[in-house]
Amino acid sequence: MAIAELQQAIEQDPRYGSAYGRLAQAYIRRYVGKRDPIDLELARRNADLALKYGGSNPEVHVACATMFSIVGQSRDAFNELEQALKLDPGNTEALLLKARTLTEMNRPSEAEATFSRVISLRPNFAQAYNLFGEFYYNRADYPNAERMLHLAIACTPRFERAYSNLGGVYLATKRYDEADACFRKAIEIHPSAIAYSNAGTQMFLREQYARAVPLMEKAVEIDPRTHTLWRNLGDTYAMVPALQPKAAGAWQRAAETALAELRVRPSDANLLTSLALYHAHLRHQGQALDYLEQARTILNTDVNVAFKRAQALALLGRTSEALTAVEALWRRGFSMDQIVKAPELNSLRHTARYNKILADIHNSQATTQKGN
Repeated sequence: MAIAELQQAIEQDPRYGSAYGRLAQAYIRRYVGKRDPIDLELARRNADLALKYGGSNPEVHVACATMFSIVGQSRDAFNELEQALKLDPGNTEALLLKARTLTEMNRPSEAEATFSRVISLRPNFAQAYNLFGEFYYNRADYPNAERMLHLAIACTPRFERAYSNLGGVYLATKRYDEADACFRKAIEIHPSAIAYSNAGTQMFLREQYARAVPLMEKAVEIDPRTHTLWRNLGDTYAMVPALQPKAAGAWQRAAETALAELRVRPSDANLLTSLALYHAHLRHQGQALDYLEQARTILNTDVNVAFKRAQALALLGRTSEALTAVEALWRRGFSMDQIVKAPELNSLRHTARYNKILADIHNSQATTQKGN
């Protein structure tokens, strides 16, 4: 139901708990699209009334959990989901959100088990496979990520986000032609900002920077509110000599949009680390170090967050710490191709320790290939 229809339903029955819950979700969806804090305030108010009048309805608890999840209140989201699952143990919407919430709470084993339960209950649930694929990707488990994303596409052949995510797995494993095909398919299905940005990233990793520029620019034209898209554009401008003066402006926009999100999710390690990286690019050393320190105090197992931390440390001249972070990424299975091609890590490449890490990687890969 649309917002206006839900409002009308509440006018007719001011104690209609599930309508308040659906309205809270509708405002949250609108907030995600527009980033207007007014929508977030309306979501909170409707969630309070949903619980007051519909606390015995699992749908209400899921709606409230969705709101808490968006604003980074993982513990509150988890509690609402536990209430929903007491009322309806097989509620797959609640279970899927619980899996994501457990991931945010850095409880990966429980998250994996919950994802598995969802797909056992609903084996044709494409979004569950897609999110399970994202879970594995963020843990650098690329084979399982690929398997889940293929299952998502098999269930829903025109699933744009699953194609984009699968392309990301192919990039991480240096399968550029397959990545290119996935990103082209994603754009064909739905020309979203993330699809264009991922296509640009594929060009970037192939060192075809000038070809990446229009794709990155298209991404921020479609969605100017997502900080990672501005970061990707700034990184690309920095690699094209004629466009280098524009890089700082893009990184500044990345910092501004990330800061707006941080006001809503102040304990988000990914946002804090992203802000550290953007300020490191802008040579704001004090701010960058402050954000890194804030992020360090928050437990996070996402390898992509760890990669941003390594990049920020390298830009800030913290060579020893950056090298330790790079070595840890390799031991966790992170894509070494992305490490090798990250311009932010250029200052590390002349060090003996960096070259020893690369030698260890090559020796490890050679041993693995010989064993196979």
